[in-house]
Amino acid sequence: MIEDPILEVNVDKIMEKIRRNKDSTPDVRISSSKDYTSLPKSSKVVNQYHPASRRDLSSLAPTVEMKARYHIRELLRYKDDEFINNAYWALLRRAPDSEGFHSFLSKLRSGAAGKTEVIGLIRFSPEGLAWTRNVKLRGLSWRLWLRRAFRISGLNYLVRGFAGIARIPRIVRKVNLLDRSQREISNSNEALYDKLNELIGSHNGLIADLREINGIFQKWESSSQETRDKLSSLSDQLNHAVRKIHDHKFNFLEQEPLIKVLLEEAHQPSREREHLLETLYSSFEDKFRGAREDIKNRQKIYIQYILPAGAGTDSFPVVDLGCGRGEWLDVLRESGLRGRGVDRNQTMAAECRELGLDVECADALEYLGSISSASIGAVTGFHILEHLPLPSVLGLIDESLRVLKPEGVAIFETPNPENVLVGSYSFHIDPTHRNVLPCPTLCYLMETLGFSRVTALYLHPNSGQMIDSDTELANRFNHYFYGPQDYAVMGYKI
Repeated sequence: MIEDPILEVNVDKIMEKIRRNKDSTPDVRISSSKDYTSLPKSSKVVNQYHPASRRDLSSLAPTVEMKARYHIRELLRYKDDEFINNAYWALLRRAPDSEGFHSFLSKLRSGAAGKTEVIGLIRFSPEGLAWTRNVKLRGLSWRLWLRRAFRISGLNYLVRGFAGIARIPRIVRKVNLLDRSQREISNSNEALYDKLNELIGSHNGLIADLREINGIFQKWESSSQETRDKLSSLSDQLNHAVRKIHDHKFNFLEQEPLIKVLLEEAHQPSREREHLLETLYSSFEDKFRGAREDIKNRQKIYIQYILPAGAGTDSFPVVDLGCGRGEWLDVLRESGLRGRGVDRNQTMAAECRELGLDVECADALEYLGSISSASIGAVTGFHILEHLPLPSVLGLIDESLRVLKPEGVAIFETPNPENVLVGSYSFHIDPTHRNVLPCPTLCYLMETLGFSRVTALYLHPNSGQMIDSDTELANRFNHYFYGPQDYAVMGYKI
């Protein structure tokens, strides 16, 4: 009896051979002094997977999620140099070294090794084996075994034969499904044929009814000349009335622009009243917003998101919507970054210009509409969305995505209604606030309108008021009453 050759393949020997082959390739080294818990942040916004030769690989950030367990399919879905970079990060928790990266890339592109074999070489390298306890990878061993089996002379045909036999039941199911489909189509054709015969019969009956109606109409038409004369007279009267209506409509259309102007003037407040309201709101901000330096210290946290996006340059400045007193623009200037603001409050815009800030007095949505596409590095909006109706919020998010350059970032900060005191009290101190905007809602809107890598950042807890207790009840009370008073949502343009 001929024994199955597959049973003679020793997986351990195959793995050992893979390791020996790995020893002949450039060493994949691990540095004990390197911090693997943080990822590199690029200060330039470039296509990190462009196939340029011998670039600085330490700046490549992974596009695969960093976690403790993977299935090999999560890595195999990537291609070319992005695949190699993600394999290094997932299995070795670091960026690839230049020699290993270009060696694997050459093997991959030349066909000397497949992606499964590259993963195997990285996984079973000395450095990869050191990570096996902390990083689990499923689905690799049997794929390596199968790839190796296909390369063994003679066994290749046997494996392909078994694979063909294994597909026979699926082919039979497809044939049966095709047969059932053909029978259903045949039954449908018969039903359609019956329906067509029914429609033909109905059509013949309708023709008979129309002929009967036509005969009745001819009898009625020939019965009385007087009736036709009356109809002619009524038609003349109707035409005369239509002409009069048309004349009145034309006169109304001529007067409509003037009426609209008068109505707009009647409903619009005077410029003096608008100026009074703007001045009043500026004073209101000074009292309730907080000290200027306090606000600047709070907003400095966002610089770490602006720099990696390549924003704040002369070519790709930061645009701050509803800039108010200009604290954020001041932070950008002190950080050596280029920013400009827009606010519809003339009083605040003038105060910002007196401080030497680049601010324009305009409606935020109209201002974005005047900017060219892909010309802005970052769009920010601090406590502006809660002042707007939903259509304006959607328009602001959509226009922000349009004007951002690829890899540009949008940041919107707003009150956190999950904090009970914020949602029920402090939010309503500002009479110009319209609606609270929960964090999940804003994240959904930004993702739906096209932003990627949308994340939330919870800010400004009232720590001084928290109950000093570690019980579950105290922790829940502290979270809902003294937890983060604001949150920010950040999204990137692909």
